[in-house]
Amino acid sequence: MRLLDRYLLLSYWRYFRLTGGALLAIILVVDLFEQIDKIVENHVGLFDAAYYFALNLPVVGFRLVPMISLLAAVLGLGALSRDSEVIAMRASGVSLYRTVLPLLQVGVVLTVLTFLLGELVIPQMHAKADQVKAVHIMRDTPTKALRLANIWLRGKERRMYYAREFAPDEQALLKVSIFEFGPHYQLLTRTDVGRMEWHDNVWRLLDVTEYRFVAGGDVEVTQSPSEYARFPEKLEAFHRVKKRPADMNAVELRRYIRRMQAEGGEVSALRADLYAKFATPFSVLVLILLAVPYGVHNPRSGGIGRSLAIGFGLAIAYWFLMQIGLSLGHAGKLPPLFAAWLGNLFFASLGLYMMIHMRQ
Repeated sequence: MRLLDRYLLLSYWRYFRLTGGALLAIILVVDLFEQIDKIVENHVGLFDAAYYFALNLPVVGFRLVPMISLLAAVLGLGALSRDSEVIAMRASGVSLYRTVLPLLQVGVVLTVLTFLLGELVIPQMHAKADQVKAVHIMRDTPTKALRLANIWLRGKERRMYYAREFAPDEQALLKVSIFEFGPHYQLLTRTDVGRMEWHDNVWRLLDVTEYRFVAGGDVEVTQSPSEYARFPEKLEAFHRVKKRPADMNAVELRRYIRRMQAEGGEVSALRADLYAKFATPFSVLVLILLAVPYGVHNPRSGGIGRSLAIGFGLAIAYWFLMQIGLSLGHAGKLPPLFAAWLGNLFFASLGLYMMIHMRQ
């Protein structure tokens, strides 16, 4: 490795540590102030509180990697420009493209590492942090912490299930609505169940109210304190949807999409989320590419405050466009692939355009 490359990378790494440490410290203080009331109220031990923050901090840091990379590149290049070191490099015959090549290589490495961490480590760490928070800080019971709310399942025989709460520890669904549709997808019946329990391969329904929609707009209502039903969907079907799509890695989400497709469900929004799992790590490289022309532009105008303002402004603009793209993808207004990559495509094109037109 050339001496110049090592010098540039050391400057980048210095600002990466400074900006990363500062942002994580701010996030830690904010999170501490948000949780301090519950910590004091529930007499949470020092070890349990520290354990939660130790689990949650890497998750937050993972989400901040694109912004930290952008700020480090803008600050590092801005410092070199203000000290006329970039001019000295050009005077010695080193092109600007060759100067920033190590930063782009670092961007590629960070992109790969971010993707691998997002697939193999962060989902499990996030789930563990949520569990520790629920059990040790919020003082929920361990079994209650494992429960999920608002479960939807598309079943067989044109049947749809909605459960307000799924309690896998009790093998039960709470506050359930079961919708049955006709061949033309007209609603035939709605059955509200206070509790569905799985016993001996059969469902036991408690506090049942059935609404049957008949011709002419009339509704027939029948009630029963308890009854048994043999639905094609067993308890395992609800276990498969126990993990939220947002908490799945790309492999798990792809399998979930295939199952939803087989059941006839709408998967456009899920596809946008799947493509976003690949687009988000790539944002590290895109933002470093975008930082180059801004970091070396007008070296004598402004100082570190200007560099910070530029960095935060670009990061906010990128996040805003990414969220707009995903929202349009979820709403079906854009193809899922284009929606997930909209921010990357726009800012990568902008960065390349500005780099090509930089003065050498």
